[in-house]
Amino acid sequence: MSFQVVIPTHRRPALLERTLRSLAAGRIPTDLGRVVVLENGCEDGAADLCTRLASRLPLEYHHRADAGKGRALQWAIERLQRGFVVLLDDDVRVSEGLLEEYASAARRLGRGHFFGGPLEIDYEKDGQPEEWLKRYLPPSARGWRPANPLAPCRNLDFFKGANLGLFAEDVLTASGFMAAIGPGALVPGTEGNPTGLEDALQHQMLRAGMRPVYLARAVAWHWVPRERCSESWALQRAYRNMSSSVLRGERPDPRLDVPWLRVPPIEWGRYARDVLRVALTTLVPDRRRRFHARTRLAKQRGLIHGYRIAGTRGGAGHRNGNRASHR
Repeated sequence: MSFQVVIPTHRRPALLERTLRSLAAGRIPTDLGRVVVLENGCEDGAADLCTRLASRLPLEYHHRADAGKGRALQWAIERLQRGFVVLLDDDVRVSEGLLEEYASAARRLGRGHFFGGPLEIDYEKDGQPEEWLKRYLPPSARGWRPANPLAPCRNLDFFKGANLGLFAEDVLTASGFMAAIGPGALVPGTEGNPTGLEDALQHQMLRAGMRPVYLARAVAWHWVPRERCSESWALQRAYRNMSSSVLRGERPDPRLDVPWLRVPPIEWGRYARDVLRVALTTLVPDRRRRFHARTRLAKQRGLIHGYRIAGTRGGAGHRNGNRASHR
């Protein structure tokens, strides 16, 4: 069984080099076909890096001018059409045996299964968040292992997109990656875009009857810079997460009830409630209580923004131009 690794990247050559060197330092299965580096948006050194490391890995470089991680991954899957694919982010380092773990599981179980491993964290020096703040940060900034390793992906506890393995045919069967969420989906870069690109895909794969398999020894370490351990970043992430919940179909399509408003009136009432709560906690001495109120407001603002995006883009669940069904 030949398989490939696909790494989308955008303007992070130093981190990408760290990822590729960690792959090269590990055990490379003999049936690894290629490591595809897919630079989306502007060109920023990834091509030169692939040339320099070509003797270490079977690298294949592609550039796509249109930004967006989801669009880049969908292009790669449609180009491959078939076979097993390990998806890694451009800011991880991996365990020595990660590729072996994925390849072995894929050979043993075959199509109809998708795989993920633990996500550990490499914090920037002196950049680790305060302990109380960690509960407000996403798994990509605090680490992740499934609540139940024998039954992963329950209760929306999906494998993390930085460390994921699947079959191209299964991705296409599940309708592929959503274009409206993920880095670069609506605006350049990460900030300002709804989150949960790989979560949405896994949700669709589960609905199609595919089974998740947790690989405890396929470990990746995610690089987390100091600025992603701050209160302001946690608030922004809460906003983006809730925007995404509408686009992923976790909320009803607002147009079913109030086509001329886009946002259900009840959500405006909740927004007013949360604004008042923040105002009332301004003088509370407990910093954590103040932050909790601000987090609830950020989530409500994100939810309203998600409804607006869904209405503008033709409804929630926009998936590469096609509407996905709602739960």
